[in-house]
Amino acid sequence: MKFLKKDQDIHFLKGGGEMGDIIRNKDWSDTSVGNPSQWPSSLRVLLNTLLNSRFPMFLFWGDEWICFYNDAYRPSLGKEGKHPYILGEPAVVAWPEIWPTIKPLLDKVYKKGESTWSEDQLIPIYRDGKIDDAYWTFSYSPAYGVSGLVEGVFVTCTETTSKVQYLKKLEQSEEQLSNALEAAGMGAWDMDPQKGTFTANKQAQKWFGLTQGPNEDLEDVYSTILKEDRELVRRAVESTLSDQSDGNYEVMYRIRGDEDGDIRTLRALGRAWFNESGQPYRFNGIVQDVTEQHAIDNERHKLISLIDSSNQFIALADPEHQIQFANAAAIKMLGWHGIENRKLLDFVYEKDRGKAEKLLAVLPEQGHFNTEIRFVNEENGRPLWLKWNMVVVKDPRTSEILGYGTVSTNIEEQRAREAQLELALDRIVEQERKFRNLVKQAPVGIGILKGEDFEVELANTTALAIVKKEERQVLGVPFFKILPDTQETLMPMLNEVLMTGKSSRGTNFPIVIEKKGKKETRYFNFIFYPVRDEDDLVTGVMLVATEVTESVLLSNKLKESAKQFRNLVIQSPIPMTILRGRDFVIEMANDIMINEIWRKDKDEVLGKKLLDLFPGLVDQKYPELLNKVFDNGETLTVKESHARIEGNDGTREFYLDYDYAPLRELDGTVSGIMITVSDVTDKVRSRKKLEEFSKELEKQVYERTDLLNKTNLQLRDSIRELEQTNEELQSFAYISSHDLQEPLRKIQMFTSRIKERSGEKFSEKDEQDFSRIIIAASRMRTLIEDLLAFSKTSTSLGDFRVMPVGDVVQEVKEDLSDKIQATNATINSTDLCVIKMIPFQIQQLFVNLIENSLKFAKDDQDPVITITSEKVSGKNVSEILLDPKKLYCKITVKDNGIGFEPKYGERIFQVFQRLHGRNQFEGTGIGLAIVKKIVQNHNGGITAESEPGKGATFRIYLPVEGV
Repeated sequence: MKFLKKDQDIHFLKGGGEMGDIIRNKDWSDTSVGNPSQWPSSLRVLLNTLLNSRFPMFLFWGDEWICFYNDAYRPSLGKEGKHPYILGEPAVVAWPEIWPTIKPLLDKVYKKGESTWSEDQLIPIYRDGKIDDAYWTFSYSPAYGVSGLVEGVFVTCTETTSKVQYLKKLEQSEEQLSNALEAAGMGAWDMDPQKGTFTANKQAQKWFGLTQGPNEDLEDVYSTILKEDRELVRRAVESTLSDQSDGNYEVMYRIRGDEDGDIRTLRALGRAWFNESGQPYRFNGIVQDVTEQHAIDNERHKLISLIDSSNQFIALADPEHQIQFANAAAIKMLGWHGIENRKLLDFVYEKDRGKAEKLLAVLPEQGHFNTEIRFVNEENGRPLWLKWNMVVVKDPRTSEILGYGTVSTNIEEQRAREAQLELALDRIVEQERKFRNLVKQAPVGIGILKGEDFEVELANTTALAIVKKEERQVLGVPFFKILPDTQETLMPMLNEVLMTGKSSRGTNFPIVIEKKGKKETRYFNFIFYPVRDEDDLVTGVMLVATEVTESVLLSNKLKESAKQFRNLVIQSPIPMTILRGRDFVIEMANDIMINEIWRKDKDEVLGKKLLDLFPGLVDQKYPELLNKVFDNGETLTVKESHARIEGNDGTREFYLDYDYAPLRELDGTVSGIMITVSDVTDKVRSRKKLEEFSKELEKQVYERTDLLNKTNLQLRDSIRELEQTNEELQSFAYISSHDLQEPLRKIQMFTSRIKERSGEKFSEKDEQDFSRIIIAASRMRTLIEDLLAFSKTSTSLGDFRVMPVGDVVQEVKEDLSDKIQATNATINSTDLCVIKMIPFQIQQLFVNLIENSLKFAKDDQDPVITITSEKVSGKNVSEILLDPKKLYCKITVKDNGIGFEPKYGERIFQVFQRLHGRNQFEGTGIGLAIVKKIVQNHNGGITAESEPGKGATFRIYLPVEGV
């Protein structure tokens, strides 16, 4: 149409398939809705949704109910029906044949605003040149205009004619099937789960004492089932009708008949049918009397189970020696997959077959024989010794030989045990020799100290090299005569190992060693292990040590370099800042950057995201430049960049020179960006003056970049040296984290001294800043300690010992006695499992769980913590994936604390995940991560369950036999 070509406001009709084209090209000027460009916004939105939907939809609009529909609806109108002439027509013109049916529905929706729903309703329509009976499932919904009034009726529908016709045919087929079941003496039922009614055929009515026609009470059926089987049937029916079911139903049970009182065994087979919403709408099936067959199967099953469960070799053969039966134990011993075409001699070892042939030849006359002989496993070809017993099986009436039977015992282990005993003695001698050689050649220093004087009984080559002695100079000599300077520190540790039987360790321990008349300090990591005798008494100490002097010295250099670098940034006269991560979190910024460029307070910026702090930068080029540095890992320089920065004193415009330098981790990945800024606003106005300043700035940037490159080279060199550290001892991550505590202690000590000396002169702002420093240092120290604990649990290596869990819980209760008493808490624990564990890790697990319960206790209620356990099979645990072949100790820790939302059941085990603010509850968010890591080290599993205000329950599954 001409007016459509000129109109530019019909974009809502874009697309929409065939109906979209028809609507766009139709002349609407003669209709009550007028031109599309004048249609109200509510109609436009509805039509856009309708035309772009693949579900059949129809719209009646306005007082005349003008008709609109989409491509998905069009097939319902037939090939020679109402399409396309009803488009834009009033409903009374478009649908005269069904107007009496749909008009009341339209009035209800249009006048009252109420939606309707109809399912499988017969509504004949005119299509394909005739009135056609059609069934429909449809909904009428109000379509509101911008005024809030109903301006139309929105119809979603689908034709169900094929479905209804199929159901009618199905009813006819079911009637034919019912007749066949009656003839076969089988019962049948058909139930409507929605209404709770069911019908049964004559045979089922007879068995269950039901009346003809619909029945409404399943209890009538359950009452005829024997009490022992009644609950089984109830559960089977409920399971079949649940939304988790596959619909199949099969159960066998016994009933007592109303007529004869006899007990019958019935087998029921059926199926439940579900609608699209997952609700069962039909449940039907058949019932068969299997009483006689069930009795026969039971007797046969008992006999077969008895034979098959035996560990003895049991087999039967016919008079021709053809094997007719072999139990599971026999099949397993022989490595067979079946007994078809097998004879008695087939399982005899080739070298013993002549002996077997002679015995079988005289067996019919002698009636039996008993001998030791070798059978052969067909899969691996290995012989195995058995006590072979053979008897003749005869007909008791005719004495005719029916076959031969054998019940034989595997004596392979008995014979092998004798041979293994001899080999074991030889191996013990050989292993002792290899152990001593291994100790001597070990790359770490190993020594054994005996008695209270700690006399050296053994020292390997590395240990001798450490103390610069020969073996004859140390054997039999007290340890502290060799290294007297260590006595004050190490003597208490060695005595504690002797007294408690627990290992002790030291890290970065300094030892003064004399070499060529000159004393020098060397650093070592060491572990003291208790040495026990046959009675498990501690008689000495094994010392394992490795030198870490180079790594300690390097670590000190790295820390000094890092300190110098941070001082360089803070003291720089040039605005500088460091951003971390893809979110550009401000880690550090010097005063000139904060005060002159950003014009913010320090506590406003540190730890905040750059783009959250300065949202005006989002629409500028800076996010793109920062991401480019992250992606390319290359330094980026931007000159005379125009920037609008909103500070506390308002928005100011700058011309700035930027240097974006990537900061790399040890592995070379970019983790942050150092930004160096020069305010060159005056330079734009005065070029000459700016050039002089630019040269000086470039020189400083070059020096800073060179310093960064040297630092990165030092870091990469440190990686190579640290990788050589003994893997059996603490990792460098542990060493670094441990050493970080010393500067934190100094921070706390010196801030306290300053506050004591000058506290009265502080302003309120100074007091707040000092408090924040102290709190931040305390939090950092707690975080380092938690990280150390987490690193210790990041390995499954350790001494596994079999011991009661209750002993560990008791130790934890004693260690936490002050906290328990302070919180007036009660900890109840029953007899707990005995498992194979790494004791110090399991102790850490209970410490973290109990402290967690004490921390999150209710304010108005004393904490009560209950610890129980039971042994469960992995195959019976469904909430987490466990090894189905293993036996687990299930430990439950339950408290009455504040609880948490169920959706956080997994998140609480992640590192640094907190459900509450730091001001509400102290902590670093690592404790439960450590618990989960310990459980993983033991190849176990853990779950958490809670609701707000109802406490929390932790379930830990640990293998009884260890990993």
